[in-house]
Amino acid sequence: MARATGWAQLRGLLRSRDFRLLYTTRLVSACADGIFQTALASYVLFNPEKATTPAETAWAFAALLLPYSIVGPFVGVCLGRWWRQRILVVSNLVKVALVMGVAGLVAGRSEGVAFFATAIAALGVNRLFLSALSAGLPRIVGDDVLVTANALS
Repeated sequence: MARATGWAQLRGLLRSRDFRLLYTTRLVSACADGIFQTALASYVLFNPEKATTPAETAWAFAALLLPYSIVGPFVGVCLGRWWRQRILVVSNLVKVALVMGVAGLVAGRSEGVAFFATAIAALGVNRLFLSALSAGLPRIVGDDVLVTANALS
């Protein structure tokens, strides 16, 4: 039997309702994450009401980069022990609560440790969410199109 070409695999993936839902979830999450990170950096680094100190700049970069180091090593263990569907739902709800908490801290003009800890936690939960999306992909698509699905995702 001849193998399907890349374009045929892509068309087949896009016909799959489950793949489209997973892919749409990934795109929406990535857009929201980018907006949150941009807003965080803009608030800390480009706030016209105050001059940003070097310490605040370091905290901002830590908030953007620490989730990869803090959450990353433990994600595989969590994904192996818990249902991926539950991780997707719960982590998304926790992320919403944390982002709302960051919004409340910004509204209250809080710029201390609580602000950065909440921002780091929100981005860390998002790492878990995105990893669960990736881990769920092999259960959604067949082995014959897994490489194409990963490339698209």
